[in-house]
Amino acid sequence: MNHKLLLSGTIFLILTAVGCNDKNENEQNNVEASVTVNPSSIILESDETSASFILTCSDAWYITSDSDWIISVEPDSGETPANNLEIKVSAETNTGTVRTGMLTITCGENGFELPVSQAGVSSTTVLGQTYLMKASLVEDEMGFNMLSDPGFEDHGDETIDYKSPWWVLAAKRTDEAHSGKYAAQQNFVEAENIGFQTFAARPHTDYVITAWFKSNQASENPDTYLGIRRSIEGRPVLLDNNKGPGITDSWSQQSLEFNSDVEPLLEAFSFIFPKDGYTITWDDICVKRAGDTQPSYKLDNIQNLGSIFNSSDGKITSADGCTAWLADDGKMMIAFGMNVGNGSANVRYNALAISDDLNLEDGLDLTFVEKDGIPAEILSVSEEEFESIPTAGVSIGQTQWIHYMDIKDKQFASDLWEVNKCGLAYSQDNGRTWTRSDVSWDGAGNFVEVAFLKDNGYVYMYGSSAGRTSTGEQYVRIARVPETEIGTQASWTYWDGTDWNSDVSSAVPIVYSGTLGELSVIKNSATGRYLMIYFSIKRDAVVIRDAAAPEGDWSGEKLVVVDSDDEQLYAPAFIPVSTDGNTVYFLLSSAWGK
Repeated sequence: MNHKLLLSGTIFLILTAVGCNDKNENEQNNVEASVTVNPSSIILESDETSASFILTCSDAWYITSDSDWIISVEPDSGETPANNLEIKVSAETNTGTVRTGMLTITCGENGFELPVSQAGVSSTTVLGQTYLMKASLVEDEMGFNMLSDPGFEDHGDETIDYKSPWWVLAAKRTDEAHSGKYAAQQNFVEAENIGFQTFAARPHTDYVITAWFKSNQASENPDTYLGIRRSIEGRPVLLDNNKGPGITDSWSQQSLEFNSDVEPLLEAFSFIFPKDGYTITWDDICVKRAGDTQPSYKLDNIQNLGSIFNSSDGKITSADGCTAWLADDGKMMIAFGMNVGNGSANVRYNALAISDDLNLEDGLDLTFVEKDGIPAEILSVSEEEFESIPTAGVSIGQTQWIHYMDIKDKQFASDLWEVNKCGLAYSQDNGRTWTRSDVSWDGAGNFVEVAFLKDNGYVYMYGSSAGRTSTGEQYVRIARVPETEIGTQASWTYWDGTDWNSDVSSAVPIVYSGTLGELSVIKNSATGRYLMIYFSIKRDAVVIRDAAAPEGDWSGEKLVVVDSDDEQLYAPAFIPVSTDGNTVYFLLSSAWGK
């Protein structure tokens, strides 16, 4: 069965009156009516018995429920339009397992379904919503830069070290900026870093670091070092230079050329020896290859087009993330992780939907792979106590391939979980049945959560460790295989910073993120750029990077969506149609469905 997924929380319809040729009081022109519901789903804990949503309807309306445990909806009807009207929902305490229900909101002749989920008393928690997002890919006026937030602009209302890629405990944000609104300013009396940031670089490669400095004094400024350190124990200096003599009370750009030597991870830093009466400010720090003039891109005009579960007839009402890819026959595949739907209190650990509708402006038709009338688990349990969750998919000819991780005790929206192993499974009947291949990776390794990219005859796999950790450090590494050999373990090679190596342990970081979860990568044909998107837990935001080659150099992080409402955002995934033109679509999951 096909299910039309609405692309926003607002639905428009045309009401045509009878007797349109009569010139009397019954004459009516086409009238546009709409209904808006916010949020597009309600999620309750097991002991939570009340919630509310905001309704706007331009016609008479009423609300019905399909579940006895939803005790009341107040108000449940209105003979006149509703304008930002708060609707209160009451539910019973749940003493069983997770359950889902549906409120049907009828506005004029139109119906809108609002999923209501409630956690059970067991460890299983309710799942979140997945939203369709739209954005414009635009050139970054600041140019290519391997550093994130180079001008200290992000989270401008917070202290400078809050959710920042910079370690700047000895500096403060100031509005005395070289460009933009802010800069970092010395805020201490002891010799200390004014700031440093870790980044991934290609070994044995020439780079240049530049930064703008300014003092409150015209001359005899304190020793101020601009440099690069190795990001290893002890953080030894690779190269630095005292720029203090060249700093004045006007902004001046200072630079330092360096070779990355053998290290894939480096730190850009500035270190100051304070001097009474002198204050140093720095801004717009940049690292790139000497003479590099490549453009860089970011996402702008971000739009939330609505939950993709709004009109799925309850087949899936909430899920813990998904991934999308394009089959060679032109159909889109969307594989879901943990999910629930109407008619069952049990959590399914995977599911698959298929669509041949790539026009996202007017909706998305999905056909679920089903069993007994509900979405089927396409990957069965491979080992007792473990469940299989798909993380990425790719099409090679008529065969569909997915990367999965076998997890244990995974809780919804949790930071960490145990992974037994991860590997590849394939389908040769358009996703209806799946077989596990012999290709696998260590569940404690670096290719647990991955993204696939098909490019120039190869399948590239970008990988990170398990979880959406909020502590510690995570990196992105890359592997590749010829398309036709994807099912042969020995054909996979790993980027060691210089070349492709058959030893998985040789893979070096191509992106340092601090903390990340699921990621997604595409190549945009309009710009020729490779785009990487993921949620940065450290920065509390969805971020994007871009590069000229699959292995990088990758740009620094650029903010896309900030989790300002503490929704627990995660698992952004590009939709394949984003490879053409400058309009980019991606899916984004929210734990609390806001």
